Amino acid sequence: MERPRPSLDRRRLPRFSPRCEGLEARLALAVNAVGNAALSFTPTTTSDAASEVDVSVYPLRYQKFSARFQGGYLTSPARLDGFSTMLYMNGGGMSSMFLHGNIQVGYYVPTDTTKSVVGRVLILPKSAIQSGSQMVLDLHSIPGKVDKAGRPTEFTWTLNKDSAAQYSSSDGSGTLQLIYTPSTRGRRGGGSGNLGVIISGQVGLTGVDDPLRGK
Repeated sequence: MERPRPSLDRRRLPRFSPRCEGLEARLALAVNAVGNAALSFTPTTTSDAASEVDVSVYPLRYQKFSARFQGGYLTSPARLDGFSTMLYMNGGGMSSMFLHGNIQVGYYVPTDTTKSVVGRVLILPKSAIQSGSQMVLDLHSIPGKVDKAGRPTEFTWTLNKDSAAQYSSSDGSGTLQLIYTPSTRGRRGGGSGNLGVIISGQVGLTGVDDPLRGK
């Protein structure tokens, strides 16, 4: 059997013939240069709006604070020069930021009646053992705010730097009111009895200082 011969036009078609071509020479980047470029997060330009924001102090979220406590109190002659009498109170109660807590109140009455009564308050939430939270308030009496016995009844307070945990911002202020119920069995002059404490104001919180939220 005779094999058919390809036509003349088919024999003239170009044949596929792969070949290798040389690459141009290039200089590879150093490893250090690549690493530095990959780890560089510094923006090349900064906007004017971002440069005007002060981020040196963490912004605080202010929250209203109110609390009521009661407990027994005692008064005695002051043991410091320049003061006539002192008062100490220990009790318990509740607030808008925690359900149960303990309080300690102390103040000194100066011998110079033109000066304000100074004091300090320590508030310990019942969860203080786990969280270490405490509020320390510095007290200054409001002039003219006294009861019939001449005892101070209203103070202004500011949050002290010794406050801890979620109150460590040391930013807060308000008013404090004392309600005396002298004991009829003690010595005259209201040396002991029951004391009610009403606190109101606001406290600046960061929102990230409460250890109990991580449990």
